[in-house]
Amino acid sequence: MAFHMVHEIEASGGGSPVLLEGTIETLSAYEMNRRNGAAAARLHVALAFMFPLIALVATSMILAIAGQLTSFAQAQQQISFATPAELERVVEMAWLSVAEASVMLMIAISRAMDLHFYNLWRVAAVSAALIAMVLVQPAVMHQLASFLMPSASVGG
Repeated sequence: MAFHMVHEIEASGGGSPVLLEGTIETLSAYEMNRRNGAAAARLHVALAFMFPLIALVATSMILAIAGQLTSFAQAQQQISFATPAELERVVEMAWLSVAEASVMLMIAISRAMDLHFYNLWRVAAVSAALIAMVLVQPAVMHQLASFLMPSASVGG
């Protein structure tokens, strides 16, 4: 962009060397600040990509441990615990919250880094990761349950 502007100034009759230097310095500073901003947003990009994985582990652990607590509570018949349907609703709400946070964060990051909304590959990548994590969540839940409580089995 800087070279285009310098060419336009020169093609329109030129400008003083001070004007050309000022234009180049301004455009160079703008480009450097834009790159620094993109570098500063890398942590947020990594965090947004990690949201689905964090949610996968958290919801799987919640369901695995809650399943064991429910079976223990039913065996004791003294305390009541959330039903499996209620636990499923809690997990669905957690996934919805993670999806909203990940997608909105990626939209904001894409806008900040690219200065437009046309380059949304980050949003598509996070959405694909969310779908993959939701699909593998039952298998991960069973693996975590067998790891955390090896003597008990998780139903479902």
